Amino acid sequence: MRRRAVILAAGLAALGGAPAAAAVPGGIGRLTPVHVAPRVGGAHTRFRFSLKLPSAVVAGVSGGYATLSVAGPRRAGCMASASTILPAGAAGARVHVGLDPGGRGNHWCAGRFDGYVLETIRLTCSRPGALLVCPQIVIAPRVIARFSFRVR
Repeated sequence: MRRRAVILAAGLAALGGAPAAAAVPGGIGRLTPVHVAPRVGGAHTRFRFSLKLPSAVVAGVSGGYATLSVAGPRRAGCMASASTILPAGAAGARVHVGLDPGGRGNHWCAGRFDGYVLETIRLTCSRPGALLVCPQIVIAPRVIARFSFRVR
C-alpha cells in the first residue's frame, strides 16, 4: 500500500501538483509550527490558531483540505474536543482559525488540550465537459502540525 502511495505521489508531482514528499503517508520533513493564542485560557475562551500552509493545491489536478482538531480531558458537562476545516491558501500562506465552546452554557473541560492539523489530498482526473471517467483517489492523510494549550 505504501508503495502505491509513493508511486501515486510521484505521478501527482509530475502533473504539477503537490511535491511527492508532501503526499507520502506520514510525511517527510518537519512539522509546521502553530501559533496558539492564548496558550492558557478559561472555560469560555476563544482560542485562535495560525500557521503557514506547507503546500498548495493545484486546481483541476488535485483538491484537498486541512482539518485542525483538539482533544482534552473528558468529563461530563463540558466540551472535550473540537475541530474545524482550515481555509484554503497557497503554499506559504498564513491561515487563521478560531475555536470556542460555542453557545450559551457550553464550556471547555479544564486541563491540557493536544491538537494536530491533518492534511488530506484528493486526486481528481475528470474536468468539467471531459468524457474521462475515473475514481477519485485519496492519498493517505498526514499530520502536518502538532500543538497544545491549557484550560484552567
